[in-house]
Amino acid sequence: MELRIVVDKESRFERPVLIEGFRGSGMVSNIASHYISTALKMERMGHFESDILPPVAVVHENTASHPFRIYQSQPHELYLMTSEFRMPRTLVFSAARTISDWAKVHDVGTVISIEGVKSKKEADNRVYAMTNDPGLSERAKEAKINVIDHGMIGGISGTLLLECTKRRIPTMSLLIRTREDFSDARAAAHLIMAIDSMYGWGIDAKPLLDGATRIEDRLDQVIHEVSQSTPDEPSMFR
Repeated sequence: MELRIVVDKESRFERPVLIEGFRGSGMVSNIASHYISTALKMERMGHFESDILPPVAVVHENTASHPFRIYQSQPHELYLMTSEFRMPRTLVFSAARTISDWAKVHDVGTVISIEGVKSKKEADNRVYAMTNDPGLSERAKEAKINVIDHGMIGGISGTLLLECTKRRIPTMSLLIRTREDFSDARAAAHLIMAIDSMYGWGIDAKPLLDGATRIEDRLDQVIHEVSQSTPDEPSMFR
């Protein structure tokens, strides 16, 4: 089963960053992705298509959108992929291949997956990184991100890391522990701060952090309406 990327409007950059932020534990990745796209005034440029993606439309301010969307920011030389839905398990390998092929064609310099991870340990707001590139490892350490040298990561993040490694694309997964069964805007804010400390885009995550309780309460009320296509969590620490 293949996943296709459809581009409506495209800018070409020199060695851009690509952020992958599909929904995962605590809705951390898509909360962070939405905040980043809004803060940087990113432009919607395309979407993913597949016959087995959730048959829904996302409507915001009288505008209908595909559930799996792609954004771009020319000033920041940045692409971003996000969704309110989990990537179906049956599409994980196809998604990783499609994204990494697209990244190679578009001369992407760095791929970053952002992920919330269920953990038996109490959430501590620390951001962890796993990467296939020594340069990215040093950059993360300089940004005070905890680099994991030995571990395991699965799902879309792990598969994307493998596929990008095959194509020699520097790739990093940024991970944070989350509340087990609830939306976690605080964790999303800390992920954003970690990314901004690496790239200096000037994203102020304080409003998200200050309004976390209100945002979490609102999201928890509607979370049951969002498809639970992939029940298992996509990644783990060891």
